[in-house]
Amino acid sequence: MVSRASSRDDFEIAIICALRREYNAVVPLFSELWDQQSEDDEDNDFGRAAGDTNIYANGRIGRHNVVLVLLRKMGKRAAAGTAAQIATSYTRVSLALLIGVCGGIPRYKRDGNEDIEILLGDLVVSTKVCEFDFGREYPDGFAPKNTEEDQPGKPNKNISNLLEALQTDIGMKTLRQKTPEYLQAIRERTPIHPEKYNFPGRNADKLFKADYRHRHDGAVSCECRNWQNARDAVCKESLKADCNNTKCDETQLESRRIESRQQFINKPEDPVFHFGAIASGDRVEKSGIDRDQYVRDLGVIGFEMEGAGVWDELPCLVVKSVCDYADSHKNKKWQDYTAAVAAAAAKAILDVYPGRDKPVDRKLSRCFRCPSP
Repeated sequence: MVSRASSRDDFEIAIICALRREYNAVVPLFSELWDQQSEDDEDNDFGRAAGDTNIYANGRIGRHNVVLVLLRKMGKRAAAGTAAQIATSYTRVSLALLIGVCGGIPRYKRDGNEDIEILLGDLVVSTKVCEFDFGREYPDGFAPKNTEEDQPGKPNKNISNLLEALQTDIGMKTLRQKTPEYLQAIRERTPIHPEKYNFPGRNADKLFKADYRHRHDGAVSCECRNWQNARDAVCKESLKADCNNTKCDETQLESRRIESRQQFINKPEDPVFHFGAIASGDRVEKSGIDRDQYVRDLGVIGFEMEGAGVWDELPCLVVKSVCDYADSHKNKKWQDYTAAVAAAAAKAILDVYPGRDKPVDRKLSRCFRCPSP
């Protein structure tokens, strides 16, 4: 049995979420949440450092003591501030998991030649983070900076070793087996509307061609009727509507090659893990054309908004599940499910992570040292 943490020095895992739905999906995975126990127990308050404004939940997931925090808002700036305060209050954190939902690219090449499909519900794990909104604006468009000096640094040795361990045969076996198991545990431990974490179905996974803009069909009298090219404007109402309401043309859907997934999964709905660079920026990517250009420029496999903020403040892995294809057809149908998938994957990753020994109090050790004969 893992003993209860006695102070903030007993925590070396932080989990950071940007959205309430992401935070809510993590909570059922705690074996214990010490902050939620008896109000008369003063030991439940682990406190925080002077000047720290974060609100923490402290507990245990598996064999690890974990501190959980929700950002006050999305974006790199809020994430950086929160991460810096975690580092001040929880000085022994050796692994921060930034988990939640993200936009994914439809496919990428592995080993330079094999096309790997990314489907909704799959997981992307950061090997590095790229700021896709940091660069230069030219008359003919924006060019992101992609040099080592301009981008967040490389992961430290601890994170690099974890990434290597996760991608071994035994590491991948743990991730593939445990993630669906923990996803089911989230459903079972969610008392209100657990069905929101059910798999939406592959019929709800629709990838449109990159240059096909989300808009009303020609039968609707609005600005959308004037649309001809990918960069043309559409009406504001269509920006808020889903594809069913706009009646997006399904002849513009791309076919998917998913046969190769069978070697990575046990069930059709099981998520596949993808390791690679993740684009991070203070804007939501909703253009298939721009998405594909960033892939060519930066070699990224996913888009999110907080990783670059956390990356330089704490040893970090970004672990996010794909809820859309970072195009104009983005909607929230998959967000609850993918938030739970990311939470389940985070616990599976912690099963692989060994943790560190707690430092011995040298003064205390001298008190119990046996005298020489």
